[in-house]
Formats: sequence, structure tokens, C-alpha cells
Amino acid sequence: MISLINPPSDFLIDPKSVYPLGLLTVATAFQEVGQEVEFIDLADSTDPVGEAEAARGNIIGLTAVTAQYKWLKIFADKGIFNGKYTVVGGAHACAESASILDLGYSAVCTGPGEDAIPKLLSMETGVINCSLPGNIRVNRSLVSGYRGPAPLMVARGCPYSCSFCAHPKSWRLRDVSDVVDEINNIIDSHIVFYDDTLTANRKWTIDLCERLKDTEEHVFRCSTRADKVDAELLTRMRRAHFREVAVGIESGDQGILDVLNKQTTVEQNTEARRLSRETGLRFRAFIMLGSPGESHRSIENTRTWLRKNEPDSVAIYIFKPLPGCDIWKHPEKYDISFEKNFEGYYGGRPEEIVSSISTSHLTRDEITAYYREFIKEFS
Repeated sequence: MISLINPPSDFLIDPKSVYPLGLLTVATAFQEVGQEVEFIDLADSTDPVGEAEAARGNIIGLTAVTAQYKWLKIFADKGIFNGKYTVVGGAHACAESASILDLGYSAVCTGPGEDAIPKLLSMETGVINCSLPGNIRVNRSLVSGYRGPAPLMVARGCPYSCSFCAHPKSWRLRDVSDVVDEINNIIDSHIVFYDDTLTANRKWTIDLCERLKDTEEHVFRCSTRADKVDAELLTRMRRAHFREVAVGIESGDQGILDVLNKQTTVEQNTEARRLSRETGLRFRAFIMLGSPGESHRSIENTRTWLRKNEPDSVAIYIFKPLPGCDIWKHPEKYDISFEKNFEGYYGGRPEEIVSSISTSHLTRDEITAYYREFIKEFS
């Protein structure tokens, strides 16, 4: 038996708001080769150690983002998997495999775990590098109780190189037909695409919209980039029952966008907002305060952009370097100061979030104060 464990999501306000989509694809891949799978979802568990210790499989697989690293350490420190083959995947494993092997886990998967099934079944140890699969299958019946829209992904990896992101830079799109087949098998009426940039390939997106425009069972929302939308594309998306696009605006200051290597401009962000309004799509802006080089002036430029453009909703975050991103690996290149540790990756209640970074212009307390101001005005 294979036991797959999703660690607690206690860093979220609602632990059942983000589906463990990656681990579900691995579970499905194991099932497709005839393996019995025990899926242990500890997202909102009141006894995570006890439930993890009760895992029955001879192979134990876990996933973790950096905010869940503490649970990998807790499980290891308590020795609850002693004598069993243990493998860890997920975003943190891809960026910091050594930190996991140092805890005593048998192996680490860097990349989509379904590609490593033969190696996992043979209990290979150490770092297992995985390639990007072409299509994705998800057995959604393995979990229950999740709230919000049903998640779906159309690609693996990312074609961009933002300095604050740790995504693999290789990128592979699924077949449109495969995506549509998955959509047709989703019971939930509301679907959200988890991809950072759904519209990265314009032709592919138009093909998807053509196949969805006559569907009445679902409505969609997605994330994208300001330089990857135009009036025709957004119009097609609206006809295909998309209701919201979310864009990583990040900052209203061009200097900050350049440091982040966004390869977009303030003007493009403004145009994307205008086009969404004209085509009848809600516009959600992701804003990040405390980026390298952040100053009083750049903060005020961001505030001005939000006031002028009035997004339908705004999600505001304080920047914290993710392990694996260029800022984490080469902080000397950037105007930023932070401690390299895996603690404090908290995404919960705004009133409890504080900055862990400073720049030459702003202290941690000043960034935190700005964050509270923005939350009060724009959220």
C-alpha cells in the first residue's frame, strides 16, 4: 500500500481552501498502475502526528510548501516513520531537497511525482529528478470538505523568470482536449485555474475558449499576466464563461517591476485593467509590498495605481523570499535584508502578519505598517 500524506495547512485562514492538487495527481498515477492508495489529508487535522503515525503503507509520500516544512521536521523528530521508505515532493522539495534529506527522509522528488512512480516503487533513495508529464489526471474523490471553486491546472512549470519565484523554468501545456474532458467531469459549477498564467499561449487559450463557449454547467476564473491579454482574447474568455481574471500587478512602480524581472510595465497593468472592465470581466490585483528596493516613494506609487484603477478586488501580501528564487539564492544582488530560514511563511490573518525583510529605505516595522494601511484601504 502507498500512503500519501498532505500535512496541515495551518498557515491558511481556512485550511480547506486550497486543494492538495499535486498530491492528488500522484495518488491517481499510483492507482492507474494498480497500487492501493491511502490518502491521509491532514489539512485541518486536530491530531496530525497521530494520524500520520497511523499510516499503513510501506511507502510513505508527503508533500510540502515551505510553510509546511515545520511538519516535516515534527514528523521526523518524533520518528513516526522509522523503518519505512519515505519520500517528499512539492514546492519546498524542489527548491531545498538537501534540507529534507537532512531530516532523515529517504528520498526527494524534484518535479511532478507521477513521473517517478517506477523509481518510487523500487524505493530509490536520494534526489529523484522528474520530467514534466504531458497530461494530468486527478481523482478528486480522494478528498472532501474543501471550500470554494474546484481547482484545475493546464500546464506544469512556468515560461517566465521572475526573481521572486521558484517555479521550474521549463513549461509544458496539456492538450486542450484533455483539459476539456477534465472540466466535463467536474461536478462543481465554479472552476478556478491554478496556473499562474493561463493565457501564456494565446492560440491554445483561444482553442480552449472555443470549446467552452457552449458549456452552461461551469463558470471560470484564472490568473494571467498583463502582457498576455488583449481585447479579443478577453472577449472570447467572457463568452466562454470566464468571470474573473487575476493579474500579478505586484507594484505600481516601474523600478520595482524591473527588479522583480516581471517583464511587464505599469502601463500594461493599467491597460489590462481597462480591457477587463470593457469586456465585463472582474479584475483581481495581486499586490506585493516590501520587494527589493522598496521605498516610501514606490509604496506611494502603488497606492496611486490602486486608487486610479480601482480593481474589483485586491489581494495584498508582504514579500518574503521563497527558497529557490533568485532573491533567496543571490540576496547580494538586491537591496534587501532577511534571514535565511524556513520559519514564518504564514499566510493567515492579516493582523498577525509582519514583515521579515527590510530594504535600505524601509525598516521591517515600516513595511508592516504600510501593509496594514493597504489592507484597511483596499481589501
